Amino acid sequence: MPKTPHDFAGPLLEEEIRFYDQYGTMPFGEGGMLYSDGYFYAEDQYGVFNLRQVGAGSDGITEQEHETLDTLVHNISEDSYDVITYVGSRVTNITSYEDSSLTKKIRDCDISYQPTSIRISQVVTRQYDAAGAVKDTETEDVGYDVYGRLKTIERSKTP
Repeated sequence: MPKTPHDFAGPLLEEEIRFYDQYGTMPFGEGGMLYSDGYFYAEDQYGVFNLRQVGAGSDGITEQEHETLDTLVHNISEDSYDVITYVGSRVTNITSYEDSSLTKKIRDCDISYQPTSIRISQVVTRQYDAAGAVKDTETEDVGYDVYGRLKTIERSKTP
């Protein structure tokens, strides 16, 4: 293994790395980081932020940052109570509530079927905010091949 700048064989081990604000300005460009006034600051696609304020004691992420996250994990990790509605033998609606009191709705899904068929044609999912108003709607249009096998699902989201 080649020698490090310290003239020791092996990996380079730094005992101290210093970031500092030489000009009294915040970092420029995504990925920039500096130490100023006793705090570390970094810059990402949303701007400059204080690393100490991320997490506990902060206001959390912004609504715009939240929208960029994979939202599948929300459905998996939240506690909920589901109510399922049937018309005949078909499920036509699934509504998720916070708990069995059914007082706070989280989301609902309306399921439509092809006429005279058991095939689903569309699923419309509405996500509700803390006040109970519709926040987002996702529409899934289902497509089948000539043999009646599921082939495509096209999703569109509207705020």
